[in-house]
Amino acid sequence: MKDWLKTFSVCALLCILAFGGIADVLLNPNVVFAFNDGNIESALSPTYSYPGILLRCWDNQFFFGKSSGSAPLSLANILQAILGPVHFRREGVAITIWMAGIAGYWMFRQFGRSRAASLCASILFMLCGWTFTFPTVGLPVRTFTLLCSAVSLGWIKRSQATSNWLAMAIAGGWLGLAISNTPDVGILFATTCAAFYVLSQVSRGKEEWKITRLLGTVGRTFCYAAVSFLLAYQMIGVQLSANVAGVSQGAQQSSESRYAWATQWSLPKSETWSLFACDYHGASQRALESPYWGKMGRSDGWETTGQGFRNFRLAGYAVGATPLALLALYYACLLRRRHCTLPINRTDSSDAWWFTLLAVISLLLSWGKYFILYRVFYSLPYMSTIRNPDKWLGPFTLFFALVFAFALDLALKMAQHGDAQKDRKTKFLACGIISLPVVIAVGSVGYLVAAKGQFLGRLRQEGFDSELAWKNAFNADMIFLVVLAIATTAVYFLAFSKRAMNAKWRTTALAVLICLLVFELGRATRPFIVSHEYRHVLRQNPVTEFMKSVAGQGRWMFMPSPQSHPLFNNWRMTYLMASGCDLFDPVSISRMPNNYQALFEALDAQPLRIWQLGAVRYFLCPAQNIKELQKRSSGRFSERLAFDVQQVGAALEPTITGHRGQQRLRIVEYLDAQPLFHFAPEWQMYPDDKQGDRQVLNRLAEPNFSVQQHACVQSSTNLSPHGRGTGSVEILDTSPSRSAITVSLDEPGLLVRSVAHDHNWKVKIDDKEA
Repeated sequence: MKDWLKTFSVCALLCILAFGGIADVLLNPNVVFAFNDGNIESALSPTYSYPGILLRCWDNQFFFGKSSGSAPLSLANILQAILGPVHFRREGVAITIWMAGIAGYWMFRQFGRSRAASLCASILFMLCGWTFTFPTVGLPVRTFTLLCSAVSLGWIKRSQATSNWLAMAIAGGWLGLAISNTPDVGILFATTCAAFYVLSQVSRGKEEWKITRLLGTVGRTFCYAAVSFLLAYQMIGVQLSANVAGVSQGAQQSSESRYAWATQWSLPKSETWSLFACDYHGASQRALESPYWGKMGRSDGWETTGQGFRNFRLAGYAVGATPLALLALYYACLLRRRHCTLPINRTDSSDAWWFTLLAVISLLLSWGKYFILYRVFYSLPYMSTIRNPDKWLGPFTLFFALVFAFALDLALKMAQHGDAQKDRKTKFLACGIISLPVVIAVGSVGYLVAAKGQFLGRLRQEGFDSELAWKNAFNADMIFLVVLAIATTAVYFLAFSKRAMNAKWRTTALAVLICLLVFELGRATRPFIVSHEYRHVLRQNPVTEFMKSVAGQGRWMFMPSPQSHPLFNNWRMTYLMASGCDLFDPVSISRMPNNYQALFEALDAQPLRIWQLGAVRYFLCPAQNIKELQKRSSGRFSERLAFDVQQVGAALEPTITGHRGQQRLRIVEYLDAQPLFHFAPEWQMYPDDKQGDRQVLNRLAEPNFSVQQHACVQSSTNLSPHGRGTGSVEILDTSPSRSAITVSLDEPGLLVRSVAHDHNWKVKIDDKEA
């Protein structure tokens, strides 16, 4: 078979696996994947359409009114631009997974692995938890980051083999794309990929240390870093301004609280077992048949307060039991490399050990708060802004798959060389290595059986379905043992049987390993494939009709908070998002800009003034909450719409049925809210520095400050005290990223917009820059 046909066959097989694994969702045109981040309803919002999306706000629900400036160059953004928001969340998921498989296959080939070994390893790379499950829960950017890092490593290897500068520049470009897809995860991949390059260069032969070659290595390294930074620069700038500069990490200010917030999604050490005994601790919060009962995502102090998350996990990380059989053989041969009749060359041996080191370090760092040295990483510059140590499981997956490819390639080479490799000590060493996970699995089964009552009691006390958790844990262990036994038999056959010299027998053993991977990882990722009906949010209802009629008149707010009201939280993420509603919802964000934090603290006792300043005009609340609003300001809240809820399929839709007394929900207008734009009759000047900040906050909190009459201006240059005209404002178009208005006034005046100022704003008056 010709090379191009072999490559095409590999691509076709990977495509079938990627699309076939989620076929049930793709065959239903009324659903998308049940996204978490990047919710489908936000994608349906009119503010999300192109080209407006290129100036979309970085924050949740547009609350801060601060634009990131652009949508950075990334594969995820390009694919979404091509497919559109809905198809990106349908076919785009399968395409993302398939592209990861192709990238893995290409990387393994660059490292000199055979086609057969590369194919099998690319199936592991494509179907493992990190690659497969993140796109299904709304984070395809993580899979894109993984595949870009894989391509970057492949180009690094090609550059090392050829001393080619262009190959190194391309490697840097792909690493830059990895960072531009998602900077926090990208930085972790960039760090580990760069570490591999440095370590592999250091461990090369003495001839590499000659001055001419050393200078070439330094030059290529500089080229690699420069191109990487160039492609990632745009995203790095956005990340620094949005998530680092002027931003408080988490809701609390103490160092311990911030550390607890940053390490909330740490992988408990015992849950490392779930990587191999797939989803021993359950799969996902959404999985009805395999609910997650581990501790990942647990809020600090939950055991004593019961506040926050008991646990939370939507994506998986499984790599399965099958690779362990091959790794046992490979490391037995590595440890006896000098005595093997089929030696592993020095470069492969060196690469394998560096891969192992980086995989182990990544796994340890994924333990986060459960790993004593994680604070060292956390204390590095900007690293405290990277939340969730489980992100380190991405680099772990990358290097684990590489070692797997090396191991399978060695097993196939041993098969081709017949019984010449029958080294009894190698056999015994491989058996010793493989016995470790077997002992753990058998011990786990023994614990589950012997301490079943204790196990059930602990989980029942924490509110889990204990019987289901016990059943799933027991099944995970048993499937692990069965799969490992079959895989070990296949590997033993390849490495130590004369029959393996026959191509048909060799192909059969390889097919067995591939089938085991597909079975095991397909079973592990199945609970994460959850569909989500979205078309109901496009149907008009009383609330969306009302919002359309008052568009541009002010912001919306829930009473009570969506955090404590499941229905409102659902609507916040569906109808209001899809309608492009401008929400004033600061409780829903994880990173609070410092200037907003200071404002809320200064006006903590004056919520009415915050609502006035923020142009909060409409409240969506239960009927009984109107009395609470009226107590705050008697006569200044007016009912505008009474409605109720009806069940339509899986959705709770707003509706109006029966007489007014039967309508349990209300939309209320706050009559004292400022408009989005108004003219201020009076203003005071303040210096544009920290002292000025304090003076402005103090002035805003004073009882005699009138939002309608007064304004505070911070500027290094004084505004003219003359020309304090007032007039009218007509809003032609407004969104978080752009507003168009017409004004009418008798003399120059101060126009106030009820959004935080940003130095990147651009203003035009009569089509002229101002």
